[in-house]
Amino acid sequence: MSCRLPEHIEPCKLAEKGARLVGNLDLGRMRRLSLSLYRADGAVETELQFGKDEQGNRLVTGGWSTRLELICQRCLEPMEIALSRELRLELVEGTQESGCMSLDFEPIQVFESETVSLLEMVEDELILALPMAPVHAIGDCRRKDIIGPAAENQSPFGVLAKLKAD
Repeated sequence: MSCRLPEHIEPCKLAEKGARLVGNLDLGRMRRLSLSLYRADGAVETELQFGKDEQGNRLVTGGWSTRLELICQRCLEPMEIALSRELRLELVEGTQESGCMSLDFEPIQVFESETVSLLEMVEDELILALPMAPVHAIGDCRRKDIIGPAAENQSPFGVLAKLKAD
């Protein structure tokens, strides 16, 4: 069982120590994300490794995974989706430019002794990972009249063809 992670961290200090954080963040505490959810129950399993590369750049690698309950935009019924994301961040101090040559790392601006909200950082990533219009898989949706095989084969101009024939 994973432990609960702190809501705020000092990423520069954690990178200097080579720290590793493994645990959960409550979905219910993510207020902006909860506006898009049917139910904000559960947790986000998070694993982050802080460290430095050969050039001394401070890096954060790892990821998160969770299951979210959203509203299907076809049938307006609850649906569950699984989301996971790999994180590859470079901690860029102040206004300095990113030192990593690799485009695999996304720069994040921090200051030496700055405290960062881990909760908000993961919440931002979750919001970005949400589908624009969540819908059930074909066949799972309660609106069978819209997504069944008959509806897929129907021509939108079928009604006009019938009018012309009359």
